[in-house]
Amino acid sequence: MGIAKAAMKVLMNETKRESFEGLSVLTLGRQDIFFSYDLLLETAKEFDVKLSSVSEITLSHNSFYADSQYISDSCFFQALGFAESKTMDYSDYEFADYILDLNDKKAVLDELCEAFDVIIDSGTIEHVFNIPNA
Repeated sequence: MGIAKAAMKVLMNETKRESFEGLSVLTLGRQDIFFSYDLLLETAKEFDVKLSSVSEITLSHNSFYADSQYISDSCFFQALGFAESKTMDYSDYEFADYILDLNDKKAVLDELCEAFDVIIDSGTIEHVFNIPNA
């Protein structure tokens, strides 16, 4: 799962329409980011979007993408203005903040209900069989 250049542009349009500044985001699954910080800067300029300052430009947790200078998901979301970014996944394989099986109705954590301003799903729901629960 990941965020490609086209999805980045959609998010750029959204942040231009209504700022993500100070909001929290939860991604379903850790997101691979398929672009560099330089491309993010170029695209922001193209869309006339002012990015938030990033405390540290971190590269992808995946060494293959890091070798291409692709940034981490947390770096990307911080640049868009999100104050907090968390991840949820079925397993801790990619070090998710929350481990949760969305098929299991009993597994839904009360602490997650209405805890985030934005939830991004770029390829998780298709693997869930209990859609109303998800």
